[in-house]
Amino acid sequence: MKRKYSVLFILILLFETLLTTLLAQKNIPQNTPQGWTVTSKDMNTAPKFYENLRATPKEIFFVEKNNLWGAVNGESGLEIISPKYNSIELFNNKTILVSQNDLSGIIDFSGKQIIQPLYNSLVIYKNDSSLIIAQKENKFGLIDFSGKTVVDFVYSTVPIQLSDNTLKIAKIKNNSYQLGVVNNLFKEIIPFSFMEINLFQNNYIKSQDFKGNYFLYDLSGKLLLKSEKDIKFVPNENTIINETDIKTDLEDKKTVITRLVTEEYITNDKGRKTKKYSVIDLKSKKLLSPYIYDDIILFNKTNYMAIRKGKTYQIYSDKFMPVSQATYSKIDYNDEKKTGMQIIRNFYNYYASPYIKVEEVDTVENKAVKKIGLLDCFGNPVIPVSQKSIRLIDLQADNSQKRKLLSCTDFNTGNTALYEENGKIVVPYIYTKIYEYVGYGMIGVHGVELIDDERRDLMGLIDTLGHEIIKPSFDKLISVSNHSIIVEKNGRIGLYNINGQELLPIEYNNIEMINDSISIVTKLYKKGLFNIKGTWLTAIDYDDIDKQLFYDGSIAKTTNNKKINYISLKNKK
Repeated sequence: MKRKYSVLFILILLFETLLTTLLAQKNIPQNTPQGWTVTSKDMNTAPKFYENLRATPKEIFFVEKNNLWGAVNGESGLEIISPKYNSIELFNNKTILVSQNDLSGIIDFSGKQIIQPLYNSLVIYKNDSSLIIAQKENKFGLIDFSGKTVVDFVYSTVPIQLSDNTLKIAKIKNNSYQLGVVNNLFKEIIPFSFMEINLFQNNYIKSQDFKGNYFLYDLSGKLLLKSEKDIKFVPNENTIINETDIKTDLEDKKTVITRLVTEEYITNDKGRKTKKYSVIDLKSKKLLSPYIYDDIILFNKTNYMAIRKGKTYQIYSDKFMPVSQATYSKIDYNDEKKTGMQIIRNFYNYYASPYIKVEEVDTVENKAVKKIGLLDCFGNPVIPVSQKSIRLIDLQADNSQKRKLLSCTDFNTGNTALYEENGKIVVPYIYTKIYEYVGYGMIGVHGVELIDDERRDLMGLIDTLGHEIIKPSFDKLISVSNHSIIVEKNGRIGLYNINGQELLPIEYNNIEMINDSISIVTKLYKKGLFNIKGTWLTAIDYDDIDKQLFYDGSIAKTTNNKKINYISLKNKK
């Protein structure tokens, strides 16, 4: 008897578990001959049919009937908003933007009205997501989510962000649009009296009034300058203004510039005037040499310099003595950032790099060839002067990468190595090309493979420490992200993870990541869904799959034979 009751008890538990599971499952919209429907879990409720259905990332479906829109709850399948709006779309994670008679309002997911449809447009204010930029009768203001006016409707244009705490906006005054600037709280900081206002050099606001005068303000609205002429440039702390007090940094050490290059026209033996250079010591105000040099390039970081007499340069110390006997045909030390201001005495190179690219002419097979290398600002070799090219691998897009790397191609072998800017070798000369930083700590490399006695250029990946992630064996790196690598070879596509492990072999027509973990895979004109964890979410059976997954990523919209269906991805991830 006890055993009978025990079995019955277990059956009841299993039934309750099954019922709970069924109730927890998300409803999948069905496209029937009567129209779109979402099955209701209320057995006593007759299904409703709609002419159109639009899935959303949230737990609701937007439905259309008689050219009007409403919404159905995806969990229960019940209609929560009857079709009565001209348009409907998600506003944020908790509310819906609706329109009636060309006026916009806001409702919540239950259909309760939050803001009446009284406005021409509603947009969330990006500086404060609890506020909304609203347009009413061609005027703009701010309201909160209760519909209360926070900033009066007095502005004639949508605010435009100038900086983190300033907005450009207009009012109509004297029958014309007049621009001014407010802060993020819409407090006026620059008066509404200008025809043009723009951010200037990132730290200033430049404006022009209707009389043609120019004004310069700081970001707090303080007037700095008024001018009848356009303001082209504002000096900052890095600009060289006083040649007797110039300071620059080299590896966090302060160096006071004590040398000044000067020029003079000297009459030669044939009576022609030629420009010659010398150097003045700024402390003693005396020339360090006669005007006999054809060019002098001052390294602002160290007071060292490159001096040319005739056709070659030699590096001199701050004591005006040669550092070594090495000579160079060309010195490239021109890292000026264009500022709009005429450079004071052309020899100044502010913002200069602490490294100098040098060039020397060598003879190879009776031909003059150019080889390049890199010196520091003290004339010490950093990269050997035997390179065909030196390129910076730009890591600036990745804030986590603080190092600078140089791709250097050897003149004799044609192979490329990777150096740190201090001359430390990261990758030896084993690749034919190290071409660019592709992001996520990875750099693209090239190698050569012999196929039927024909050299074939192939691509791979290394990390910024020089470790090989993917050996050069592909025609193309289609995409690289923080979770996957899509490659191509012989017209076929494959998928790898960021550790270089193969997830899908090179046999597909197309692979496209639609989020961090799921890709649409195409083979022979059919599509399926694959998870980079290594599992297929669907078979490759569909004519098309929408790139957007719905209902928190658990529903996919598919098409077969022009018929749309929604399929569940639950328990497949």
